[in-house]
Amino acid sequence: MVDGFRKNKSFSGLSNFEVINNPVSQFSSSSAERVYPRKFILSVGRLDHQKGFDLLIKAFEKLQMRDVDLLISGEGVERKNLESQITDLNLNGRVKLIGYQKNLQDYYRQAEMFVLSSRNEGYPNVLVEAMSLGCACVATDCEFGPSDIIENEKNGLLVKANSIKYLSEAINRTMSDPVLKIKMSANAQLINQTNSLENTFAKWEKLILNHI
Repeated sequence: MVDGFRKNKSFSGLSNFEVINNPVSQFSSSSAERVYPRKFILSVGRLDHQKGFDLLIKAFEKLQMRDVDLLISGEGVERKNLESQITDLNLNGRVKLIGYQKNLQDYYRQAEMFVLSSRNEGYPNVLVEAMSLGCACVATDCEFGPSDIIENEKNGLLVKANSIKYLSEAINRTMSDPVLKIKMSANAQLINQTNSLENTFAKWEKLILNHI
């Protein structure tokens, strides 16, 4: 995002940027009760064009997976369009718009993987949440945020934004490579240290004290 600010004439001459990442969300304890009867891939966010759920649904359709469903949690103005897309692709019963969920921590923990399909972002908290709970993640390398969070092939996979082909391939790779999936899941949880409340508060404290 610093690079993005520097492209703006108002900020181009500044050199005192400080980057402080959002902390990991604090969830209540997870439940052992299953939230969904079948294996599922999870995505979370506002149902908006920016979030690229239409791309994700097309990528999922290309995979022809019969033993796993796609759950999308969130609400927004694109719900009707996404519902129509799901029907047109004959994915009713396989792709479900599940609305807001109070127990998202259970969905993150039980999902086979998490996908961020956004066309653009700021600093995607849902990606941080999924990683903190050990969910193997695929994210589009959009402006901005995912590349600041994911180190490709270490704690997740980054794919070209706005590409159904690459998104589909990355999902398939994660689902078909258990070794990679386990490695990404384990490394993803290190975000609980880098993005802890303590680390974030310490950075803010240092920034404020340096300017008093």
